Amino acid sequence: MVPKNDKKLIDILNSSKTNKTLKISDVLVTAGLATSGIPGAEAIWNFAKLGTNSIKDYLADRSESKVFEFHRKLLLNDKDIVDDSVLQSTLEMADYHALLQACLSDIEDEKTTIYGNLAKAIARNVVPKNLRRHFILTLKEINWDQLDLLARVYVLSQYNIMPQQGIGRRKPSEAISAPDPYSAQGIDSSFLKTKSLVDADSLTPLGKSFIEACLSRENLEPELFGYKRWTGTKYSIFVLDELHGTVFNSCHEIENYYRQRGVEGGTGPMEGSLDRFSPMLHPDFFLIAYQNGKKLPEIRTQNLLKVIGKRPALQIIYMNNANETPTPIIESDFLSIHPDNIKNTAAQTFEAMAKILPTIKENKK
Repeated sequence: MVPKNDKKLIDILNSSKTNKTLKISDVLVTAGLATSGIPGAEAIWNFAKLGTNSIKDYLADRSESKVFEFHRKLLLNDKDIVDDSVLQSTLEMADYHALLQACLSDIEDEKTTIYGNLAKAIARNVVPKNLRRHFILTLKEINWDQLDLLARVYVLSQYNIMPQQGIGRRKPSEAISAPDPYSAQGIDSSFLKTKSLVDADSLTPLGKSFIEACLSRENLEPELFGYKRWTGTKYSIFVLDELHGTVFNSCHEIENYYRQRGVEGGTGPMEGSLDRFSPMLHPDFFLIAYQNGKKLPEIRTQNLLKVIGKRPALQIIYMNNANETPTPIIESDFLSIHPDNIKNTAAQTFEAMAKILPTIKENKK
């Protein structure tokens, strides 16, 4: 591809001794890159070669593929289209040289695109000026495993991540702490602490800024790290026939089914807890499980209604046979579960609650 004008990149860099910034849009024109649309690989290579010619001292004997990837991340968005947000941005020549030199001297090729991301973040003024050199030096020193660990700490800090078992959320301290300080994880955690990117049990504001400058939001999704997130909807099951094996076992199956879909909760209060009123603030909806024909004393019925309040509730009535008539204990939606269809109870309740409470959504796979 022939550049759109005869002015070489070296002329732009040296056009003024007082001008110590590099305007991204000027580089695009000089390299022959379009300011809109999808440029071909040849255009990126032209830019890379122009860059090679202009800073020979920095690029001697280095891999052209690294130069290409660095500038691809600097100039293009994740769809490989020229990033409009950087067209009018500028990079100080010292920062540009430092980033490219660090990229080319780094033995970990996986970090090449990270340098381009940081260059773009600096050009767009995402990184405060007083932190730019610190971030460049930190990226040069950090290895891929440490960067991955920092990203995990970030994800655990920013998202409501499911633990391996039970309810609650995983904490950043799980990734930071290491039983053996001399293990790989212990060494990596120690490095992140010395750079003030994490503290004993959490991500620092500096660490948050650094990882957001180095990785795009798409590369900081929990699923990329093998994590599953809660949807944010919570529930509680009142088991009013805790001694009835069918009801109790079925409720555990409901727990597992809901958990797989990121809906947090499980079997909570038993019938005896309704002898007095005790508010429950967290559940967004309730499931009430019992055998058909269950009789609930009036005081317990009233306390159950007080706990539920105005929140949705679904009664799960377990029938003894197909000819029975369901007898709900309160006024609310209910499902009749027949013995021959008990295996589908969890799916039935989820489908019914999704109609009542549309905020229930399946967790990302």
